Amino acid sequence: MNKKGLLFYQQGWTDIMNQLALIDYYLTKYDHITAVLRPDAQTIYEYYLRDKKHITKIYNPITHQSGVAPSFYEQFDKSEYDYLLH
Repeated sequence: MNKKGLLFYQQGWTDIMNQLALIDYYLTKYDHITAVLRPDAQTIYEYYLRDKKHITKIYNPITHQSGVAPSFYEQFDKSEYDYLLH
């Protein structure tokens, strides 16, 4: 079974720049990472991730909400993913 991680972290501009390295770190620990990312930062993410493999990018405006509904996470089976919430 592949080890998968669901990565979701703060999505303010400073947070994005400071936490890009989390993606690199988790790619060394997991076979695949699914990252929930801020849609209007797509250009930055696409540039940074251009040569990275084994990552699924989900651009979702949910990144601007506080108190994300549990139903969002339910699409990622807890038995299949480690939740990497920062």
